[in-house]
Amino acid sequence: AAGALKAAAAETQFALEQGKKAAASALAAEKEKSAELESQLAEAAAENKELAVRVLMLENENVRLKQMAKENFMAVAADKAHAASMKTPTGGSKKTSSMFSGIATRTVVAISPLTPDSSGSSPSVAANGGEVGEAGKGGTGDEAEIERQQAELDARKASLASARAQEDHEVLLKTIERASEIGFSGGQPVLACVTFRSLLHWHVFEMERTGLFDRIMAEMSGAVETNTDNNAQLTYWLSNTFILLHLLQRTLKTSTGGMSGGTRRPRAGVGIFDRFSSRLRSSSPAVAAKSEDATPGIPGVRQVDAKYPAFLFKQQLTAFVEKIYGFLRDNMKKEITPQLGSCIQAPRQRGGGGDGASRRGGAAAAGAGALKVPAGGGAGAGVGAGGHQLGPQLGTHWRTILDCLDTLLTVMKANHVPVFLVRKFFTQIFCFINVQLFNALLLRRECCSFSNGEYIKTGLAELENWLIEAKDFTGNAWEELRYIRQAVQLLVIHQKPKKTLNEITLELCPVLSIQQLYRISTMYWDDKYGTETVSQEVLVAMKELMMKDQNTNMSNSFLLDDDSSIHFTIDDISGTMNQIDLNAVQVPEHLASNPAFHFLLHAIGSEK
Repeated sequence: AAGALKAAAAETQFALEQGKKAAASALAAEKEKSAELESQLAEAAAENKELAVRVLMLENENVRLKQMAKENFMAVAADKAHAASMKTPTGGSKKTSSMFSGIATRTVVAISPLTPDSSGSSPSVAANGGEVGEAGKGGTGDEAEIERQQAELDARKASLASARAQEDHEVLLKTIERASEIGFSGGQPVLACVTFRSLLHWHVFEMERTGLFDRIMAEMSGAVETNTDNNAQLTYWLSNTFILLHLLQRTLKTSTGGMSGGTRRPRAGVGIFDRFSSRLRSSSPAVAAKSEDATPGIPGVRQVDAKYPAFLFKQQLTAFVEKIYGFLRDNMKKEITPQLGSCIQAPRQRGGGGDGASRRGGAAAAGAGALKVPAGGGAGAGVGAGGHQLGPQLGTHWRTILDCLDTLLTVMKANHVPVFLVRKFFTQIFCFINVQLFNALLLRRECCSFSNGEYIKTGLAELENWLIEAKDFTGNAWEELRYIRQAVQLLVIHQKPKKTLNEITLELCPVLSIQQLYRISTMYWDDKYGTETVSQEVLVAMKELMMKDQNTNMSNSFLLDDDSSIHFTIDDISGTMNQIDLNAVQVPEHLASNPAFHFLLHAIGSEK
């Protein structure tokens, strides 16, 4: 047993020694690899240094060759001038010819010392002439070699400059790709400002041909197309693209010279870009009248004589802003459309008795009293009265719409969407709400009742309260609801039979057509107080007016059309934006640490 243990211990010891040897061998191999890598790094560094030295030598050689070429050309020009002055009208004498040959020979010797046959002079005229010819041939060869070397050096410089520019462009495109990491600085979109300053610094706007604009549009389009349902992303890009478009509007000259690139591309008819350009040119006299020392709203930025690609980029950017705006508008419509159909009909009480709102108790009764409008009151009278007290009567559908409006407005504020665009957006959304509610009301007889009118008016009052709270961002969106407001006013007004046609058309519902008024009046029913609609005389008068209108109007439709067009133009941008201070924008860290983008750290106009 002891022998077995000793044998096992010996085997273990042997295994340990073998393991140590293997580990030492592996460590030595790793050290060799490390040393080899360090050697390769040293060689690469030396090679880089050698390349830098060669570049410096080439630049010095370029300077020397330029100087030599300049001296040779000047000497040859002086020789030709002197030769012309020595000639006589009748051909000259041998003495003159010999003197000229000697001068020419000395001149070539001084110019081209590398020519061996030009080192001496001979009294023979023929010999001097031969020497001059040989020297001339040598000088021509040197000049050709200098030009060849100069062309090669210029080509290398152009290649290096193009490579550096391409690297800078890639950095900018990567920045656009990682836009989610770049926010706002002082309420201004950093990405838009950085992109604009880079394009301006690289003089891309003045290039006749460039593919950078297309690549920028491709990056932005890709980011938007993958987030068409994300309102936060859409508002971020809307803010950036709108500000970039504004900067272009204030910077690119719209004179004929600036559009020279476009004028060389004649096209039949008038296209989108032609109309776009004509709008720009129509405002050029006013722009030209201003000082060009600094563009209004962009301190330190001079206007640029842009070429066709820059104006095409501006056109594409305009269409892109409209596209993002359309995505946002459609998203909002999708969210609120399912709710609007239920907003014109009050919730019904299970078990009968009373109106739908009465099940909410005393607050509902107080709200119903507040909704009563004196006879002859305006379309908006009493809508906002007691609005906050009416809140509890609202069903979930109205509250969902208010929540959607609140959420989107908050997102737009967070992404610093220009107030001009926010107002345009909510004006169009409220126009859509007006069309949907009004058309649904006129198409469903069961909704043209007194209690439903009260319910709709309660919801409209809450919308008005929301608009008042957000008045800086909603503008006159309340006016877009005038059709549904006046239709509801006609439903809930008391003593309808006593109203004359003039009172209805001129005071109560001035924006509604006769067809619309007749439709509401004939469909009206009172499920609450048992009141009647307008008098028979008024209905007959309405019908007579409708018969007259049939002879003049092509369409007798009582429904409203939803206008989905964009309600702003390129000219609106320039006149509504606040001043943008590009120098106040904080540069992203990865650009600030890149030497090629150090111009962003300097005041605009002062960078080298």
